[in-house]
Amino acid sequence: MGKRGQATLEVQPQFRPDAAPPPPPLKPAPPPPEHAAAPATRPPEQAPEEHVSSGEPAAALPAPSGEPAAALPARSGEPAPALPAPPGGGPTVTLQASASGLTSLSLEHKLHFDGVARCSVHSMVTKRWRPAFVVLDRPELLLVFRSREDYTDYLFNSQIRDGDRKWLVKKAVPVSFRTKTSPVVTKRYPSSGFVCYFTVSEIRDIGTVTVCKIGGQAAELAKMRHAINVRVRDAREARERRVAGATEAARPPPPPA
Repeated sequence: MGKRGQATLEVQPQFRPDAAPPPPPLKPAPPPPEHAAAPATRPPEQAPEEHVSSGEPAAALPAPSGEPAAALPARSGEPAPALPAPPGGGPTVTLQASASGLTSLSLEHKLHFDGVARCSVHSMVTKRWRPAFVVLDRPELLLVFRSREDYTDYLFNSQIRDGDRKWLVKKAVPVSFRTKTSPVVTKRYPSSGFVCYFTVSEIRDIGTVTVCKIGGQAAELAKMRHAINVRVRDAREARERRVAGATEAARPPPPPA
């Protein structure tokens, strides 16, 4: 056949029932409105707080207007800050944060030392010296404690009842016109070696009775003995004045001329 008789054939795609339908055409996104709200912004994050290291001083707390700033309490082993001076002037007092600091303040004007003592009848007979903390608490009272810690509890421990507080004192020796002290001597003991000490006695109606023996450094013993003797001298002079005054008052008046 010639070219005129030729027909044009169009190839149609075959229909497959299991084929997925073609995806729909994508629609363009709508333009944003003119008065759209601005997106919310996230607040800036705060920097983490810096902790004060153990070697740096603590910062002072903010105080209300008109009042001085209060400092944080000092760490263990560091002295507490000084309190502000009173409005009328005067020395500034430094408070210690530890019990040992409070004990040092209470012993500032008192004779005291760590030594040994023999206060009980048993220690007198066996001649065994025991550790002791000796303090002339008042001019008329000598206190002997087993340790410095007992003295601290005796003054500042609020957990101890007043009735039980006296048991912390190993020996309480009142210093009066009847008190007597021996010279400071040094003696060797089999269990304690050489001990420097002096004896505190009391003059009674039956004679002189040993109250206790106090040992320690020779210089500290000499100061303690001197302070006791001064108190004994003053007590005896005051007693003599009272006796003289009572005798003068009891004397009958002279007969009239």
